[in-house]
Amino acid sequence: MLSNPINTLSMSMGLIFGLAGLPHILMRFFTVPNAAEACRSVFYASGYIGYFFIV
Repeated sequence: MLSNPINTLSMSMGLIFGLAGLPHILMRFFTVPNAAEACRSVFYASGYIGYFFIV
């Protein structure tokens, strides 16, 4: 699976950028006024992080 250098680089970048976003999801719980906004904010943040993993 990772024998090709391009695949290795792509997988590494996805893991780095995806995992770098995890603290930002936790931070979103403390920056919104109520629980409904926190859920919506985390949903969008998780979507963007998931996008990096898919790409």
